[in-house]
Amino acid sequence: MWTFVSQQEQLKQAVVILHEIYGLNDFIEELCISYQQKGYAVFAPNLLKREITFAYEQETEAYTYFNQQVGFKIVKQVERLINDLKEEYEQVIVIGFSVGATLAWLCCENSNCAAVVCFYGSRIRDYLHLQPVCPALVLFASEDLFEVDKVIELLSGKANLESKKITGRHGFMDSYGKKFSFTSNLEAQKSVELFLAELETMI
Repeated sequence: MWTFVSQQEQLKQAVVILHEIYGLNDFIEELCISYQQKGYAVFAPNLLKREITFAYEQETEAYTYFNQQVGFKIVKQVERLINDLKEEYEQVIVIGFSVGATLAWLCCENSNCAAVVCFYGSRIRDYLHLQPVCPALVLFASEDLFEVDKVIELLSGKANLESKKITGRHGFMDSYGKKFSFTSNLEAQKSVELFLAELETMI
């Protein structure tokens, strides 16, 4: 697990970042550093349980590996991390991308979560029965392999939930990937900044 904690002051908020099928790659490391610089204690668990990350060209292999060797059952380990961090920090925020976003969504009923942020979690559609007990921001890519509008419609009306569609392809946040979109990234970042700013007022 990567840990980015400033020792200069007592931090009140911890962020758990859950990576995509590729593992703890440059995109995730850059993101961790960014959130650390914003004043969060950052924790990025290695969900793949292997040191070598997958290249973007290995998408099929990475997807198969995640499904066969990891799976969403690993959410139990993520929740143990959340519960442990809650003993030290006032707020624990979970931010996930793709499969990591679905894992973040699976944590939305954990009372130790202060909030969850989900970027293009396609398999969230398999867990629409969940009812967030904490603020949840779910950002879908407009171009994905399922009916995005239908899923947003099915999520509408849930308490504590804001879901929206960002114009772009699945993976638009990752500046190292071919599906990166500067405008989509910027729009999503603004949504997250507003979301997290409201959360800070609850401390």
